[in-house]
Amino acid sequence: MKKQIITLTVAALTLSSCGIYTQYKPATEVPDNLYGEEVAVADTVDNIGNLSWQEIFTDPRLQELIEQQEKVKAHRSGTEITVTLA
Repeated sequence: MKKQIITLTVAALTLSSCGIYTQYKPATEVPDNLYGEEVAVADTVDNIGNLSWQEIFTDPRLQELIEQQEKVKAHRSGTEITVTLA
């Protein structure tokens, strides 16, 4: 009996200790620029799909590497056509 009383007392104290913290209260007001500034698109004619890759990638070393790979790709494409015809 005494063991049950001690167990119940310890359980009651343990469970009641969860309530010592204050309840979470979410903010009711949101800052004006929470999601950043709104960007207005002036003209959709000059979107990224209409730009050449040289205008997008302006680094000279990167342009050089892309040009090298274009040459390799063109050579590889020509080789595939030759193999297909044979």
